[in-house]
Amino acid sequence: MVEVYIKEGEEVFIESVRISKRTNNAANKTGLKSMDSGTLLFLPDHTFDHNFSADLPLELSGQQLYKIAYTIRKILDELAQRSKSKYANFYTKIKICELIVLVIEAKEGAAEHVNQWSRKDIAIFEMIAKLISQNLSKNISIAGLAEKAGMNRTKLQAGFKDVMGQTINSYAGELKMQKAKTLLINKPAYSLKQIAAVVGYSCGNHFSAAFKKKFSFSPSSLKKTVSLVFSVLVWDLMLI
Repeated sequence: MVEVYIKEGEEVFIESVRISKRTNNAANKTGLKSMDSGTLLFLPDHTFDHNFSADLPLELSGQQLYKIAYTIRKILDELAQRSKSKYANFYTKIKICELIVLVIEAKEGAAEHVNQWSRKDIAIFEMIAKLISQNLSKNISIAGLAEKAGMNRTKLQAGFKDVMGQTINSYAGELKMQKAKTLLINKPAYSLKQIAAVVGYSCGNHFSAAFKKKFSFSPSSLKKTVSLVFSVLVWDLMLI
C-alpha cells in the first residue's frame, strides 16, 4: 500500500510518503481518493513482488522527500486528471509502481549521504528550499540565500544540490514552472502577465520561453485550451 500524506490549502504540499506491504486480501484493488483529502491511498493489486519485501515498509519525509516531491506531485496530478476508461486500473497500477521505485531509490540515495552533512546543515538546506518555494516572485539571489543560511555560497550550493538533488536555480525554476502551470489550469481569469509576475518574471517573453522549454508547449496555448474546456462546460451546464 502506498500512502501519500498531503497538507491542504491553496497549494498542496506533500508531507510524507509511506509504502508498506498489505496482506489483507480484501484490499486487492487499486483506488485513488480525492485530491482534497488529507491522505491519498493507493491499494495495488499484486503490485508488490518479492524484490520489495525486504525493503518494506519505507517512509520518506523532510530532505529525503524534497528530491522527489514534485515528481510525485506530477504523478498524482496525472492520476487525478486521468479520465475513466477500461484501462484506468492498469494505468493506476503502473503509476503506483513508478511511485514505489521513486521512494525506494530516494531512500537508498539518502543512505549514501547520511554522514556527509550534519542535521543542522540539512535543516538549513530544507529551510532554504522552503524559503524559495514561498517567495517565487522575489528571485532571491544566491548571495542573499547564503546570508540567510549563515554559510558561504560554495557550501550552500554544494550542500543544497547534494541533499535536494538539484541546484538552487534548477529547483527554483522547477517550482516556478509548476506553479505557473497550476495557475494556468486553475485560474483561467489570470492573464499571462499576472502569472509571469507571480513566478518572478518581469518579461512575458522570457516567461513564455522558459515555460515552453519546460513543457514543450507555450503558456498561451495551454490557456486557450483551458478556456475552451471551461466554455464547453459552461455551455453544457446552460443546456441542462
